[in-house]
Amino acid sequence: MSWERDDEADVDDEESPDPHNVDEDDSPALIDCPCCGRKISEEAERCSHCGNYISVEDAPNRRKWWIVLATLLLLVATLVILFWG
Repeated sequence: MSWERDDEADVDDEESPDPHNVDEDDSPALIDCPCCGRKISEEAERCSHCGNYISVEDAPNRRKWWIVLATLLLLVATLVILFWG
């Protein structure tokens, strides 16, 4: 078995596409950021200018502040009861 490369086949793979066959409309359209109003790609999850997420679905899940506060208060109350109770 020969492991030699076929140079002619490699040249065909590495050539740039024919400019007549390239569609210049392949780039994503630009939309306005709902937060800052600047133009961004419609495929972007976050605005490259202000950093905000474009939609609620793209934003990471955040814990509500009151759930975190309630958990901490319950933890402190439990420790107080255990040590002084």
